[in-house]
Amino acid sequence: MRERIEAVGGARRFGPGVGFNWFDFLGMGGSYAQPPEYYPLTDGCYPPLEDRASWGLILAELDRLRPGFIRFGIPPDPHVGERGRLVKDTVHLRRLDLVARWAASRGCTILLDTFLLPARYERPRAAGDRLPWEGGMYQLGAADNRAYAREFVAPFLRHVCLERGLGAVRFFNPVNEPMAYGVYQMPEGGPDTYVHYVEMYREMREALDAAGVSRDRLGLVGCDANEPEGWPVLEMTARGVDIDPFVDAYSIHYYRLSFDYLTGNPAHREVATTIRDAVDKHTAKIARYCRARGKPLWAPEIGTFHYGWRFGDPAGPTTLEATLTVAEALLRAVNAGVDAFAFWCFMNPNTIDGHWRIVAVEDGRLVRTPYPSATYGLLSRLVRPASRVQPLASRPERGRRAHLHACAFTAPSGDRALLLVNDHPEEDAEAWLSLPPGWGELPSGCRRVGRDALAEPVCAPTAVIGGGVPVAVPPMSLLAFHDGALGDAP
Repeated sequence: MRERIEAVGGARRFGPGVGFNWFDFLGMGGSYAQPPEYYPLTDGCYPPLEDRASWGLILAELDRLRPGFIRFGIPPDPHVGERGRLVKDTVHLRRLDLVARWAASRGCTILLDTFLLPARYERPRAAGDRLPWEGGMYQLGAADNRAYAREFVAPFLRHVCLERGLGAVRFFNPVNEPMAYGVYQMPEGGPDTYVHYVEMYREMREALDAAGVSRDRLGLVGCDANEPEGWPVLEMTARGVDIDPFVDAYSIHYYRLSFDYLTGNPAHREVATTIRDAVDKHTAKIARYCRARGKPLWAPEIGTFHYGWRFGDPAGPTTLEATLTVAEALLRAVNAGVDAFAFWCFMNPNTIDGHWRIVAVEDGRLVRTPYPSATYGLLSRLVRPASRVQPLASRPERGRRAHLHACAFTAPSGDRALLLVNDHPEEDAEAWLSLPPGWGELPSGCRRVGRDALAEPVCAPTAVIGGGVPVAVPPMSLLAFHDGALGDAP
């Protein structure tokens, strides 16, 4: 199998980078939205704050992985006391302190996300209300957007940003995956869900500005669609409302991802989407829209259900094939214009939606989940914030499907990285890498994730012939060419 890899289009500046979700709801008790059995939060995964040794391991692992972007999911209800009083001392804020102070010292951006509205501000469900989504979890929108923005959002974020001084917290998203299924609904008959959602953003921006949390200090992130096919801006436009004046970035999630040559999905009952459709088709159009509005597009959740999760094999997300699916989707999404990514999930009890954790602390030692840690860790270490991105395209032999997908990055430090996935399950690929503009040679470092490798160093080709380098890429593997030393740990 032979394919040529070459630069397409001009280079552009990347955004906050690549990192992880930190979901601080885990272990707090109760459930996420309703009903309780759908997403219980009883099992914890974070060590006590008094366990300094374990927290030292966690922060050291963040140092090793070097994420440029962390989405910190903080539950809202513990911060709303009697009569709406803001509660300023919770375990969630203390954990945010640790993560955000680490992030500030390392140039990492935090997107703070409450995932849900506080129950106090949710619209009560009246008798006889009919909801568009009646299965599984649900939460209604705010009863009063102005009250929610002025009584909770502005005081809470003023406390986080100004009183606590957490400078790494630069962005806020109020609702996870709204309007896609049960979360953030309005009853049939109104008010219109999309209009109400945009109004919430207008009220939040005005309330934050009035509270002294300017747009330069904290931006709002909007839409947060659970898949690019369901991006809600078209519905907003159809209703005559525009969220763009109030947001500083748009967001989408990816989970229904599969390699282009796969059809159907025996592992679970979800509908599978090829990366070609999810990224090359849908995401590319969304990215063009965002560029036209002068706003970045981020993916603050990315994973795949294709090999199992809640349905099918719960260990499916930990397989080599799953992590390479995600890696390929990330590279192709960068090529399409996405500017930040957060893998699900840095720490996780593995008891809700399948096995999603990347690291854990057990019996006083740090435990890495092999393929997620190796694949996602390599991406987070090498794809630096504010890099220059050079999209790369694969040109396969006539009549063959492309199995190689790549992208090149140049960090502000000058360090370069070129990442390349071969998604063929059996065949080696003979790749001809046409060097990106301005690259006189391929970086001398090379790491590989594959069936027999967990981000271990391998010999990199060095001979440049006619502006290109021949490279052998094993089946089902990720190759990362890089400048600089990464150390020996995967």
